[in-house]
Amino acid sequence: MRRRISKKQALALFVTAAMLTACSQGKTAQSDAAKESAASTEQSSAESAASSEGTAEGSSESSVAESSESGADQSAEGSSESSAEAALPANPGDIMAVSPSGAQFPDMDLVVPTTEPAPEIIRIGTRNWIVKDLQARLMELGFMDNDEPTDYYGEVTAAAVKVYQRQNKLPQDGIVGESTLKAIMDENAHYYTAQEGDSGTDIVTLQQRLYQLGYLAQTADVNGTFDGKTLAAVQKFQQMNGLGQDGKVGLKTMNLIYSDEVKPNMVVYGEKSDIVMAAQQRLKELGYLTGEADGNFGLGTVMAIKEFQSRNNQVVDGYLGPGTRDALNSPNAQAFGLTLGDESESVERVQELLSKWGYLDKQLATGYYGDATKNAVKAFQERNGLSADGMVGAATMASLRATMLCGRHRSRRQRQRRRTTTDRRTAEIRATVPALRTAAAARATLIRAAVPWERS
Repeated sequence: MRRRISKKQALALFVTAAMLTACSQGKTAQSDAAKESAASTEQSSAESAASSEGTAEGSSESSVAESSESGADQSAEGSSESSAEAALPANPGDIMAVSPSGAQFPDMDLVVPTTEPAPEIIRIGTRNWIVKDLQARLMELGFMDNDEPTDYYGEVTAAAVKVYQRQNKLPQDGIVGESTLKAIMDENAHYYTAQEGDSGTDIVTLQQRLYQLGYLAQTADVNGTFDGKTLAAVQKFQQMNGLGQDGKVGLKTMNLIYSDEVKPNMVVYGEKSDIVMAAQQRLKELGYLTGEADGNFGLGTVMAIKEFQSRNNQVVDGYLGPGTRDALNSPNAQAFGLTLGDESESVERVQELLSKWGYLDKQLATGYYGDATKNAVKAFQERNGLSADGMVGAATMASLRATMLCGRHRSRRQRQRRRTTTDRRTAEIRATVPALRTAAAARATLIRAAVPWERS
């Protein structure tokens, strides 16, 4: 198959062939000259031997012939060497030997660049070697998670650049121009720091971690703004983990918050906080808590948490830790419910309430949910317009609590009514005392008049 070549390629091949031909001719001329010189020497020796044996005339003719041949040979050799030297460079060693398997061109000491130049502006979609250096520097400064740098400038890199620009008072456009690149690559560039007033995707990530560890109370607190609640959560985190409580998320705080040695916020008995109140509200919705949500981690809250933990595959320790809070706020959290065969402090509490209102014998308040308790619950449910299934759910528990409040109010009214009746009777008695005294005195007078002998 023939291949067509351009005019430029044909010209280059022609020049190369001419150079190779000149080199070949120069070496061939040198070889021929050497051969002729050796032949001339041989002939000269033979003629000298013949001239010693021959006549003087023969010797003279031989010398003349030798001289003429020698002159002709030297002339030819000189012209061949001159043409070869004209075709070769000053230093023949600079040109490699020509061979079928060897190099066709001399080596050249030229440095040819193999990488693309860095672009003036780096934005989303840019692919260049400098992006890899940029990512490595952002990772070193804490603005990106440690990973293998790439040469692609995508959304993640742009978000990290925006955070750096925010911290260093640069326009937050996520585009790396001359000023941003120079600031990031500066050996004195500042490490990542988040503080009150900042906002961005990095703050969302920080708040999510604080919520997971139990330092933020509700998912609504994960709003992307470093506000007062986030500040208090960071300070609490720093206190629990032995760091300076400056409320700023710098190198030490950031490294610890994602480490295995981090200490979560375990809310325990006696504490008071928004986290406790949020947990109490959720426990009340699920029917585990009968009291008010006041933010105080009291005995009722401990009992409610234990009951929740036992029914939601949690460690029953009464602590409000991250795992319990996640299960509590899950849409799959199992609501409160007591049924036949259960045994717990919650069962005993329900039995006490049933006993208080006459549905259960007080001696049966043992904490075990037996047939007697089930029948008492059914009777209570029928009397209060609930579904009589004999199980204590959120509705039954709420009704028991409401009955307890109504009972308290009823007792208070009864005591007031009894007090009023007693006061009225006392007043009536006091009003009749003088009349009784007068009647007694008159009766005594009559008695004395009827018995005159007593006076003598």
